[in-house]
Amino acid sequence: PNAEQVTMEDYVKMSAEDAAAMAGWKKLTVKTVPEPSYEKKGIVVRQEPEKGTKIDAGSEITLYVSDGTIPDGDVDFSIDFPNSANGTFSVYLRLKDEKGKEWVESIGTVLCPEMLHISASVKGTGKNASADAYITNNSNGARAHCGSYTFDFAGGNYSTNSEDVDGALN
Repeated sequence: PNAEQVTMEDYVKMSAEDAAAMAGWKKLTVKTVPEPSYEKKGIVVRQEPEKGTKIDAGSEITLYVSDGTIPDGDVDFSIDFPNSANGTFSVYLRLKDEKGKEWVESIGTVLCPEMLHISASVKGTGKNASADAYITNNSNGARAHCGSYTFDFAGGNYSTNSEDVDGALN
């Protein structure tokens, strides 16, 4: 005997209660999984299977529901040094998240001209954190601002607002 097929609705942006009730009418079993999201607590942010998928009545579906916390994540950050760079330099990021929390992250030390690239994975929260990069010349202690960035920890990427590594070294 073939099970009755039902088409998966779009439950995203609904309250978890409404989505579960609607799925129940289609004889679907609902599993809810809380996860960080910018949506209000209790709102469905994604689902498995996707809307439009044909599934057997009685199947279990998963609704991912906002727990009301801002998403965390990692951003891979990197800086390239010009070929003319010569010496040992330390690179630091000064970050400020959406809630105003500030912290400093060491990206590491680079030996130029042998290494002209440095990168690190930076952990944080939210999607609109500001970051300023500073380079310290380890031989004379001189420190200079070399770039401004916006970090999206929720999405795992960053954008460059301004960057002048050459200028910071001179």
